[in-house]
Amino acid sequence: MISSGRNSRSSRAAACLAVLSVLLSGCALFRQEERIPSAEKLERENLVALKAHAIAEAQLPGRDDKIAARAIVYLKLPDMARIEVMGPFNGPAVVIAVRGKDCSYGLNGAIMPCGEKSFFDAAPGSSVKFLMGSIDEVDLKDGGRIRVENGMTILDYEDRALIVELSDYRDVRGISIPFSIKTFAKGKTFNLKYSFVELNPEELSGDTGDLFALQPR
Repeated sequence: MISSGRNSRSSRAAACLAVLSVLLSGCALFRQEERIPSAEKLERENLVALKAHAIAEAQLPGRDDKIAARAIVYLKLPDMARIEVMGPFNGPAVVIAVRGKDCSYGLNGAIMPCGEKSFFDAAPGSSVKFLMGSIDEVDLKDGGRIRVENGMTILDYEDRALIVELSDYRDVRGISIPFSIKTFAKGKTFNLKYSFVELNPEELSGDTGDLFALQPR
C-alpha cells in the first residue's frame, strides 16, 4: 500500500512536470502546429492568402541590440495583413492589423492608429504583396527598382525611402516563397523569418474583413 501511494504521487509529479515544461517552452506547441500535410500544387495567379509562423526581428535607430519575438502572420490580397506578435505564454502581446489604407495596432488592451506610413514605413496595405513573395511591376514602375544578387531579390522603393530584401526562397505547393523578408527604412530594420507557410488557408477564405480590423473588446 505504501509503495502504491508513492508510485501514485510520483506519477502525479511527473505529469505536473510534463505539463509545466510544455507551458514554459512554448516552442514545443509552436513546432507541432507546423506539421500540416502537404497539399496539391497551386498556381501563383490563384494565390490569394497566406498564413505563416515567423520570427519577427526589429532593430531601432540608435540601438545595437535586436528585438525578437515569435509571430503569426496573416496576409490576404490585395491589401490586408495581420501580424500577431506573441508573448511568453503563446498569447498575442501586440497585434498590427491593416485593411486597405486603415492600419491600427493593439497594445495592452488599447487600440491606436498606425499613422499613414507606420507599417514598414510604407502606405498601409502596400506591403502585402512583397510579404507574399510577389513583385508588383506596376507598383515599382515609377518609383522603384528591382535587382537580383546571389539568390536575393532587392526591391528599392525610392519614392518611399524603403528597401526590401527577399531571400531564402522555398517551394510551397509549387510556388517559390521567400522565407526571409527584411526591410530597411529611416534607420529602422525589420525582418520576418518564416518557419512555416500555409497558402490559401481555409480560415482566410470567404469574408475575413473582421480579422483585419481591430475592434475594442
